[in-house]
Amino acid sequence: MHVSVLNPRSLLRTVLMDDQSYGPLIEQHLASLRALVTGAVKGTSVEQDYGPARESGYIGKTMGVMAGGRFADKVQDVAVVGGGDWKAVAERMRAALEKRGSRWGLQLAYALELPEAETTVLGSTGSPMDSRSFEIVGAGADSTRDGFKCPGLAHAGAYPIEVVVTAEPGAVRVRVVDTMYRMKMFFKDAGKWAFMKNMGMPGSIQDELSTQIQPATAGTR
Repeated sequence: MHVSVLNPRSLLRTVLMDDQSYGPLIEQHLASLRALVTGAVKGTSVEQDYGPARESGYIGKTMGVMAGGRFADKVQDVAVVGGGDWKAVAERMRAALEKRGSRWGLQLAYALELPEAETTVLGSTGSPMDSRSFEIVGAGADSTRDGFKCPGLAHAGAYPIEVVVTAEPGAVRVRVVDTMYRMKMFFKDAGKWAFMKNMGMPGSIQDELSTQIQPATAGTR
């Protein structure tokens, strides 16, 4: 058994576009995660990176047309509730996401309330979305994993998908990151051909998520 975490340094690179003012915070967070894991389980402490690595935060487009850009430009409002109560909207969203999706099995995995920011983060994941993703990427760029039964597990940090409910002046917004961009962010090392063969999958996943979200935001835009 091994325990992995999504490398916060990658978040600094891609989400915060290498803003080094957050560097010390990122290192502190990584150290805290390592201490949490090593304090909870017995084993050998190691440091090994998996998955795609980039030299810069900006993600280029596949074949010049798909899924590129800055992270901040890929955050989408999927619903806006005018004058709403963010906690009430978050509870409706929680109830909606608890119902398992019909194709990809999307279902609520966690809910993190951040009252100081008037925000709730809801994580959604499921099978066969995850298993199909891991099958497609395989070992990716790490050939040392070729002999593993499921080498794609190195990319497990791609999930859950985050749905963010947050209060802003006059409205509550429900936000997600564009799913195609998200796949490019986490599964770039699957290769261009894999992206081309499965280019309908991200849109289908986002459609399932939108179908779950819609009842909780009915009557809004």
